[in-house]
Amino acid sequence: PGALRGAGSEPAPQPYLLPIVSFVLSVRQELPHLQIRCVDLDASAAPAEMWPMLASELQRSEAQYVIALRGGYRWEREVVPAVFENSHVAPVHAGAVYLVSGGTGGVGAALAQALIRARPQARLALVGRSMLPPRDTWEQVCLSSTEDDPVRQRIERVSALEGLGAEVAVFCADVADPSQVKDMVIAVEDRFGPVTGVLHAAGDMTGNSFKSVLDLEVEDFERQFRPKVLGALNLE
Repeated sequence: PGALRGAGSEPAPQPYLLPIVSFVLSVRQELPHLQIRCVDLDASAAPAEMWPMLASELQRSEAQYVIALRGGYRWEREVVPAVFENSHVAPVHAGAVYLVSGGTGGVGAALAQALIRARPQARLALVGRSMLPPRDTWEQVCLSSTEDDPVRQRIERVSALEGLGAEVAVFCADVADPSQVKDMVIAVEDRFGPVTGVLHAAGDMTGNSFKSVLDLEVEDFERQFRPKVLGALNLE
């Protein structure tokens, strides 16, 4: 219970349960021959009330696979286009500071570029687990390395942001470590002032991270949850 929101008055889903829904989606894509679904039970109902509905649900053959059972009713998840009342970009005051965890990685840098294009006055604090080499060596590092070199790629991502006119600073911290996050935020605020917003894109994107669900071990889940889940809690 708590992974999905059923009726409109229910509280928001519990964030720590949402990965279960994502896991179901992944399994269905990778192993389409398996029948798997996510059924979120009614936390306020007695177990004896839920078992008949759950048994009936498991016998269904239709494609819908994300279900919430509430008050004797069956709710199906439906994806609909979002409608925004105001489509314009909110103005950013001079000196707005955005912290981007995983900011020198591929996903973080892409988000940072989108932010700067939409809000060119923003300043960026990019956070990663390892620091870049001294700035005066960047050109030499890029010239002496191959295109797939990870350090070169991180340098080029920062340079691309600066090419868009962004003021960028890179900070080193493991966002899964609360003490490192605390020190990092102090350093960011010493450099830029109070943080306006956070984009959380930290994660493990190394080659060993891409496996079939059949090959995943507990350690693989922990390696992903550490920066994403613990990082989100610490940044909050």
